Amino acid sequence: FVDDPVLLEKLSKVRGGSSAFLEGAPLGIVIMGNEETANVWVEDAAAAAMSAQLAATALELGSCWIQIRLRDHSPEESAEEYVKKILNIPEPYRVDCIIAVGYPAEEKAPYSKEELPWDKIHENGF
Repeated sequence: FVDDPVLLEKLSKVRGGSSAFLEGAPLGIVIMGNEETANVWVEDAAAAAMSAQLAATALELGSCWIQIRLRDHSPEESAEEYVKKILNIPEPYRVDCIIAVGYPAEEKAPYSKEELPWDKIHENGF
């Protein structure tokens, strides 16, 4: 967990506009895995991230996923390298994402049933 405003401000720069809102968030949950002890660390991290988002929703908080793994901070540095440097994360830990948690700045309306991409849903086969 990261709740230090100085660290959150630094982390908010990891992906430019895609992560800027982290600066105003009271909490960032850095989701990591150990690739030496789990060959499915990516899947484990995704499940942990979704669980964190569901828990935030249950507490009537907002959350937003910031993808870190396989993304760039700059042409010279990956987003993962940037986060690991700021938080002193050692090898063999890998950073999958950061979940920003707080009170939403805006309330978005859900999609209507008509707007859902039903062509992407298949039953009993593709």
